[in-house]
Amino acid sequence: MNTTGRTRAEVELRAASSLKSNFVDRLPTDCEVEILENTNRTFKVKPTAIKSGVSGYLPSIAVIQKPESIELFPKIQDPKSNRKFNTVPESLKLSEFLEWANNKKSVLPWLSAHDRASINPTKIEEIIQQIISNTLGKKAEWGDWIQAIKANERFGEATMKEWIVMLAGGREMFSIRDHIVYTYPDRADEHQGWILSGQIARWNGVIKKGKKNGELRNFCEVDFYRINKEMHGFIREELLEDYVYPDPNTDVEIDSNREHVFDLKARRIRLPEDDEIIEAKNKGYTASQYIDVFKATQKHLIHFSLCGEICVAMITNNDIIPLLKNWLDSGFWRAPAILKDPHEGTSVADLQSILEIYDLNGEVYSSIPTSAAKIKAKLDEGKIAIVGAGINSAGVVLPKGRIRHWVVLTDIIPSGNNGWVRVYNPFHNQEEVYRYDDFIASSGVGAGLWIQM
Repeated sequence: MNTTGRTRAEVELRAASSLKSNFVDRLPTDCEVEILENTNRTFKVKPTAIKSGVSGYLPSIAVIQKPESIELFPKIQDPKSNRKFNTVPESLKLSEFLEWANNKKSVLPWLSAHDRASINPTKIEEIIQQIISNTLGKKAEWGDWIQAIKANERFGEATMKEWIVMLAGGREMFSIRDHIVYTYPDRADEHQGWILSGQIARWNGVIKKGKKNGELRNFCEVDFYRINKEMHGFIREELLEDYVYPDPNTDVEIDSNREHVFDLKARRIRLPEDDEIIEAKNKGYTASQYIDVFKATQKHLIHFSLCGEICVAMITNNDIIPLLKNWLDSGFWRAPAILKDPHEGTSVADLQSILEIYDLNGEVYSSIPTSAAKIKAKLDEGKIAIVGAGINSAGVVLPKGRIRHWVVLTDIIPSGNNGWVRVYNPFHNQEEVYRYDDFIASSGVGAGLWIQM
């Protein structure tokens, strides 16, 4: 067959197509395999990411294959930015869509004025007809879906994503933390087993309400396979995220991808350019951030913990020395004490005090529980994040870095149940690329700030 797939969870590899045959190996979650043969209910596979791995058989439900691209609704490309957008966003409420479909008072009112202007006027009727054809035109399915939503008292909250997933035959979703797979959404005493963080279930598009711990919650109906057990049940909606099938250029298991997933030469941010930073480099200091603060304080002192201040300087399009002067002039009570002590770092409150000088406010950044896609959605809203991470003495962000350090998160590319992050690291006054899972592990509970730019 010469096609590939990926495991949705850790799974037992068998010697023959009978799942009762001898156990030969256990493959990890999201392990790429070459599919050698399709035996109806099983695949004969060989792991490609494991050296000297043996071939064997897996149940077909345990293997994810790259989905075919199905576009129910037209996508439009903005001629100026080349950005593509959906004419029917998945986040669109069903109630809003029906109001438009029943009245047609305006053309796709849920789109921004800019996006509506990007649509070729001669194509509008064709687009509308395709939208109607794939919704109201499918009378039986569309009517059954709306009736089921009303019966479950979800009419006011249901989105078009549910319809899109149902019509596409399902979607792969990964769990952003460990969770029980319930037999029914309102029966806590019955469950199929556990889905662990990063493992992948297939959602059929159905969402049902259930009461847990006295609160109504939404649960997605899924099919799942782990170890040697097939499960059909329900997982909390907010704990599932779209699984983006990795391609060879974005797969996080191919470490060389970090060199090209982002074009770091295409500068998106201005780096601080103080003479002091250049001098630190010329003197061979370990870090570019180890600068003399004399021009700000009138006292010579090499400060080793200015990462937070330099991050704010980058965000506010400033050099660091002018920013430190403004901070001292602001009267913030901790500023003089911090700049007198070469090892005194900054807290979230300290960073807020600098941002306020430039009429910026931050909201608390949190990484638990979250996903690359959820963080990317905030970045796409025009926000940027100062994040506390752990580094080693060379300034490298590491999951178990023992030195606390501020960096700026500027971009994310989701891939599989993981992804790549682009960050500004003041240690070397440069942008760097890390695996998303390593970055999140480094940031711990996610101390930091989201700033609207």
